[in-house]
Amino acid sequence: MQKQQSKKSPLLRVLLSEDREDDALLIVDELMQGGYKVEWKRVDTPDEMRAVLSAEKWDLIIADYDLPRFSAMGALEIVKQLKLDIPFLIVSGAMREIDAVAGMRAGVHDYLLKGNLARLGAVVERELREAELRYEGRQAELALRRQAQVLEQVHDAVIQLDLDARILRWNRGAELLLGYSEAEVLEQPLSMLYFDESASHAVEGLFAELKRDERSEKEVRVRHKSGAERWIQLSLSLLRDEGTHPYGTVVYAQDVTERRLAEIALRNSEEQYRLLTEALPQMVCLARDGAHPRVIEFCNSQVHSYTGLTRQQLRDGNWLEVIHPEDRDRYIAETIDGERAGIPYELQYRIRNAHDQNWRLHLARSTPFRDPNGELRWLATIIDIEDRTRAADVLRKTEKLAAVGRLASSIAHEINNPLEAVTNLLYLLQSTQMTETQEYYLKTACEELARVSHIASHTLRFHRQSSQPADVNPAEIIDSVLALYHARLRDAKITLQRKYKKTPHLRGYSSELRQVFANLIGNAFDATRGGGKIVVGVNTVFDGNGSDTIMVTVADTGQGMTRETSKRIFEPFFTTKGIAGTGLGLWVSAEIVSKHGGKFRVRSRDGEGTAISIFFPANHNVELFEPPGRLVV
Repeated sequence: MQKQQSKKSPLLRVLLSEDREDDALLIVDELMQGGYKVEWKRVDTPDEMRAVLSAEKWDLIIADYDLPRFSAMGALEIVKQLKLDIPFLIVSGAMREIDAVAGMRAGVHDYLLKGNLARLGAVVERELREAELRYEGRQAELALRRQAQVLEQVHDAVIQLDLDARILRWNRGAELLLGYSEAEVLEQPLSMLYFDESASHAVEGLFAELKRDERSEKEVRVRHKSGAERWIQLSLSLLRDEGTHPYGTVVYAQDVTERRLAEIALRNSEEQYRLLTEALPQMVCLARDGAHPRVIEFCNSQVHSYTGLTRQQLRDGNWLEVIHPEDRDRYIAETIDGERAGIPYELQYRIRNAHDQNWRLHLARSTPFRDPNGELRWLATIIDIEDRTRAADVLRKTEKLAAVGRLASSIAHEINNPLEAVTNLLYLLQSTQMTETQEYYLKTACEELARVSHIASHTLRFHRQSSQPADVNPAEIIDSVLALYHARLRDAKITLQRKYKKTPHLRGYSSELRQVFANLIGNAFDATRGGGKIVVGVNTVFDGNGSDTIMVTVADTGQGMTRETSKRIFEPFFTTKGIAGTGLGLWVSAEIVSKHGGKFRVRSRDGEGTAISIFFPANHNVELFEPPGRLVV
């Protein structure tokens, strides 16, 4: 049934077993006079009664004692059959006392005469309150039964003690762990389980800590029913009643015997490994043979520091958690193959760095050996090869780019000769008689040929290296880069805006500066694909000493960066472009800018765009290069 309200409810749902409408209205009127808002229904047959009780929920049942086709006792029997706990009242015109007593014994909560309904409201309020108490009692009993079922299903031992440390409850897990049945230990002191005096002192300390902190944990030695020694992890919690008064203790116990014995056995050999391995810079692990997932029994501090895993987590087989998900299946397969072969083997996989959560590639070399007990173990050294591998990849890519650059320069050089001839022929054509249409075509051909010549010359200039510093115009270098991006910007529907102001010449290496500006413009293009705007500016500002400083800015309306990303863009190998980026462009650019005495300023908002400015001192002597600080974010 629905939970009842102890106070008068704004709505009272009443089912009336009554054959006369007038009598039903009389009862409803009396309830309304008592302050209830009544929703009611009248039935006068068993079938109606059963159907209504099955389909709807009711707060109160009022039945006439004797109807032509139905009786109050018959209605009560239906309520019992449906296992409903609803206050059941009899209101009848005439009823013998013996019948009333029989009804109360059968389960009727009270009875009234139709001629005297004055106490109906008080009776209803009382029965609703008692129904609520019965409901709460059933819920509490149900909760206790469920709790008992849960305790029996828990694999760990759960023991309840009174304040004198006597055993009150003992679940199935405790019986499996220590061998005693609940009947054998009830009312017995917990000390019956102590292995020796050291265990007794340890448990006494646990209870002292429990009184102070209300929780305590410790590993202690106990005695199994068979007499065998067991190590268990005890976790104690103080139990308090609703008045916050302590009434006992609940103890959770886990069997840690195997682990403790393994620790004792390993402790004798660990010291000799520790002194050696702690001196090594790489990670060193000692693993059990044939255990998958990998159980690491010993490791140096570098493993804990790098992975963040504790010694217990490693022994529990959590090594896979720090291996990249894409590498785990291959790691397991290659490890199993290597162990089956029984010879030293190597494998590469990515491990998560606990400090920055980045995945870095490592090389693991595993060698088999037998411990003093003759059991096979594997000693593994793990080396970070991420930087070495990426550097090799970048070197290969750089060599390819250099070859492409030389090829492009060679092609551009070879194109210049036929271009010059075609230019001369077009010039001669201009002196001949032509129609207006022919003149238009000739003009267009000249313009397009001039653009091809412009691109070829900038390609040559872009590749040509500067052996000596010279006075260069930053705007001209930027224009040579933009010429190469002209078609790509147009196809991507990106608007380009130049904001050049007259500046002093910059003393430096034009090819290196061209590389810096190409990196900035290329990054702005990548961030603004799909439409947007790129603004390139060159201006003169004054530093705090009143000296001229040339400011070059490349701004875009692209995807922008988070503050965390902005702080890392000058780190080597850091990229937001995935496999399409090397992570070296801005790192190399920062070195070039520093060489020219400049500094970066980065402003970016995630989702709004980025503006990167470079400040070059106009009077910097690039030949006397000393790397200064280079980044302001």
